[in-house]
Amino acid sequence: MRPAGFVLPVALCLVSSPVATIASAMPTLAELEARIDGSSQIQLVQSDYELARRRLELERRSHGASLYSQAMASENDDVIDVNRTHSYTALGAGIGVKVPVLGSRLQWQESVSRSELDVARQESLRELQRREILRDLRKAYAEYWAAQRLASLSREILETEPLVESQLTRRTRSGLLLDSDRLELMSGFALARRDTAVAEADQQRALMTMRTLVSGPLEGGLAARPQMTPGCARTDEMIPSWVDAHPEVSFLREAAARAQFSPRDSALYGVSSDIRVGYLTATEWPNAQRGGSAAVTWSFEVPIEMLSHRGLAQATAQAERIRAQRAYEDRRQQIMQDVRNLMSQRAVLEESLRLAQVRFAAGNEAVREKELRSAKWAGDVIEQLQQVRLTRYGSAKALVEAELALARWNADWQMVSASTCRPRGLYAWSSDSVLANLTIHATRPVPSPDGAEGITRLLLSFSAPELKRYQQDAAPLRAALDSAHERGLVVELLLGEPSWLLPAHRDELLRIVQDLRALPFDGLHLDIEPDQLASTGESPDSLLMGLIETAQAVRRVSPWRVEISLHPRYLDAQLGSTTLGGALSDADIAVTLMTYVANPERVIQIARPLLERYPRLTVHVALSLESSLGAEESLYTYSAEERARRISAIEAGLQTPNFAGLTFQPNAPDASRDVVRKE
Repeated sequence: MRPAGFVLPVALCLVSSPVATIASAMPTLAELEARIDGSSQIQLVQSDYELARRRLELERRSHGASLYSQAMASENDDVIDVNRTHSYTALGAGIGVKVPVLGSRLQWQESVSRSELDVARQESLRELQRREILRDLRKAYAEYWAAQRLASLSREILETEPLVESQLTRRTRSGLLLDSDRLELMSGFALARRDTAVAEADQQRALMTMRTLVSGPLEGGLAARPQMTPGCARTDEMIPSWVDAHPEVSFLREAAARAQFSPRDSALYGVSSDIRVGYLTATEWPNAQRGGSAAVTWSFEVPIEMLSHRGLAQATAQAERIRAQRAYEDRRQQIMQDVRNLMSQRAVLEESLRLAQVRFAAGNEAVREKELRSAKWAGDVIEQLQQVRLTRYGSAKALVEAELALARWNADWQMVSASTCRPRGLYAWSSDSVLANLTIHATRPVPSPDGAEGITRLLLSFSAPELKRYQQDAAPLRAALDSAHERGLVVELLLGEPSWLLPAHRDELLRIVQDLRALPFDGLHLDIEPDQLASTGESPDSLLMGLIETAQAVRRVSPWRVEISLHPRYLDAQLGSTTLGGALSDADIAVTLMTYVANPERVIQIARPLLERYPRLTVHVALSLESSLGAEESLYTYSAEERARRISAIEAGLQTPNFAGLTFQPNAPDASRDVVRKE
């Protein structure tokens, strides 16, 4: 792994007012999303899907080949000649197999096809319902968070009311302030009380909505800032693939394809026919004579108006074809237009957010200046200070509304792009610059790697001096991590020193983990590749065994989930009776496959078989954006548009349940500086 100096953007600032103290934290949005499968709504659509599958199975068994039996009882008078008859009683029974043919088989196939289509419809409805629940949950969570922020802002304003009211009243009594101006300035507190009531009502409403969407109890608490940027690129070239993966479009496409080959087009569709193969045995009385016979019977029924019946059936099939194709094309175009509208809306929302950020920053600066003046001069400064406080309060509310609008947009966006989006991560080796950005309320985003926008996951490394500093005083690091979480970022601790593979140095790594275990990291990532110790004389087998033993030891003491970076070839390496990939799966340790290849087809060819071979193993895939590598290994030399296209193609080609997303290795101006190494 190569260290890098790239700094992640923190695009969205937060209102700087303190959050009201709440006894406990609400479950994270990811935790709530994991609970929707037990909700009553999901269970209902799942029941409909299972019912459709059972009906299909019943249809398949009801009209195909079948056993038949028959029983016979008769009184007979057979004529022997004109003067004699033979009277007897016959009892018989038979059994055989009946197979539909011609039109009967076509009708059965059509019935099965309709049932299969119904299963596909219920499957698409199930996925759509799941996406709608996720969208509603994400919006409700964002609304709860926004109401929480608004309540915090209004309470901050109300905390100053007694002092401000006293000061304004004294100035009014002294004739220095008109009563109308005093009332106007005091009206801001009435507005804040109204906003507090509105925020509390909105919180309760959002909480009730979330309770209906997830299983199990859910109590109110402190909500983290929701994600406001999608986890994958938004390019016009990717719109068709997103739309084609939409559950409704997929179903309509299948329905149109089935309609192209209708059994009703056959001239034999109206003919009911079957072949029976069976055996009949009979006994006659009073002579008790027995006999039997094997028989093959072919029967068919033809409508009297066969020609008109055939024409009507073909016309019906043609009408169904036209309707199915039109429904597919119209709905596909409609959803495609919806996606384009969403893409254009985001640009407006982002500019609105930037405007709100600038206004809030201006309000903050105005309050700071007036507070400095109020400490030195008397007079009407208190009135000016109250005015700018109320102005900042309005701009802070506008900022929360702008952030909420973007969070709602993101929930709508994930409805159409859920099949191809995965979180994107970044190796961040320059921790000081990253932490500075996490603790500064920037009004504009720092540029992200071209073609790799939507970064929501940081792998954060520390130099040895930085690590020692934070071991002594973790408060700045904790504040930065809290700020990152409020922005919806996932931050993992990145540690890299190959000697930790060896038993003699393993305790050094364990001590670091134990010293930092109280910090709110979201995971621990180890960059300890066996290749880095190839020159030490250790055998490859012993290095691999050291890798798994070190990872397992860290897993036992780590309060966070554990992940390691690996070359793809190592997963299939044999470790006794299992492979390294199998051992990592059993130990619940995730991996990042360092597939430093710029060709999307080649990346998919390398990674997808491993994803399918180890379905219980959570896998990220790493791509390089380094200038030091060639065009075959790194995406650095390509245009931003081409990078975005290649990245999206890789994401679309790795859609397996255990694919956790891409991680980018950016350019490193100084590859020796920021890796955590033992002294």
